[in-house]
Amino acid sequence: MKITVTAGSGTGSTTLSAFDAALKAAGIHNYNIIKLSSVIPPGSDVVVQKWKNASTEHGKKLYTVLAEIRSDLLGRSLAAGIGWYQIGDGRGIFAEHHDIIENLNTQEAEDNVAKKIEATIRDLCKHRGYPFNKRNFKTVVSSAEVKDKPTCTLVAAVYESQAFDQTSKL
Repeated sequence: MKITVTAGSGTGSTTLSAFDAALKAAGIHNYNIIKLSSVIPPGSDVVVQKWKNASTEHGKKLYTVLAEIRSDLLGRSLAAGIGWYQIGDGRGIFAEHHDIIENLNTQEAEDNVAKKIEATIRDLCKHRGYPFNKRNFKTVVSSAEVKDKPTCTLVAAVYESQAFDQTSKL
């Protein structure tokens, strides 16, 4: 299975429209997002690239591990990130975190998120009996400043899209 890690930031009139703009920047708008926990199946290949959103995908379910943060508090810095760790057969784990700080310093917010992700991944590896090796640990962190309008930043690990069953009745 190919899992795509994508990121985006956006602004809007409200935090919800900022979230939509961030989804669009990451290439995952026009889907019904279904949040997953953090398990990477065996045989998976995790790649970092913008998700390719085709018009034929509109309205489909999209299975993701999602880290996102949004705010309308001006003068803040936001960061969201996902880290992952895989062992030899491709199985592994994701960890997602976010942070908001009370000044315009995205580097500090990014550093906070990166530290939380690594600490979590180390714990998750320990819980599973995976020996932690730094070269198998990867992260993507996205950040944004809330300057003059509501803002959102996010990172998503996208598993796959799936159509709704058109034959079932609600």
